[in-house]
Amino acid sequence: MIIGNNFLEIGGRRVPYFIQPSGKSGFRIRVTGEGLLMKAPYGILGATEKSFLVKKSAWILKHYIRLVEQQGVSFKFNATIESETLVFGKPASISVLKAPDFRFRFIGEEHKLIITKPESYKGADKLVIGAALKGLGKIYLNKRVNFWIETTQSRVNRIRIKHVESLWGSCSTLGNVNLNWHLIMLDKQLIDYVIVHELMHLRQMNHSSAFWKEVAKYYPGYQEADKKLNQFTWVIGIYK
Repeated sequence: MIIGNNFLEIGGRRVPYFIQPSGKSGFRIRVTGEGLLMKAPYGILGATEKSFLVKKSAWILKHYIRLVEQQGVSFKFNATIESETLVFGKPASISVLKAPDFRFRFIGEEHKLIITKPESYKGADKLVIGAALKGLGKIYLNKRVNFWIETTQSRVNRIRIKHVESLWGSCSTLGNVNLNWHLIMLDKQLIDYVIVHELMHLRQMNHSSAFWKEVAKYYPGYQEADKKLNQFTWVIGIYK
């Protein structure tokens, strides 16, 4: 097995990998149709982690091939590549420029994200990219959630767009709706599905048949959307 910068080569086949810093001791891996998701201390693969990957290489390849064939996933993306990201479900090019202050602009026609950062900023570009995506997510998600609130005549107390470690969204009996800003990385149809899903929980705080009937009123293709959504769980938390 060969361990490259953004991939593992196992049996002549490349498996993309994505590393997230765990901030803790220990090493965890999860195979998805997009590749191998790893959580390692400080986001670094040490000798112990590499040895573990070698031992598990056959298992990793077997499950990766199965998931790719089942899900038909074709897009390969790695957040460590700072010239590309994911916006509205498609690869978007990134330009990070120096300027007096931090700003961002998404050019839809070119599917390009332009970011400016102060010359005094010494952090990694990945942090700047995450901040730009978060800002873009807040703008777009607030617009869409307000559209669906009006469309569904839902009563919402408060909307929060924030970083969530493991969920796309949530709601409470108080009428508060939380959405993960990483949704901006999914296609617009999936974003709408998550919003409708959470708003319908304000009517049914469960996943009963009554709940799904409410969802179907506004999003008839919810079953297909729910399956597709599961292919992108690796996106959650990829930026902080």
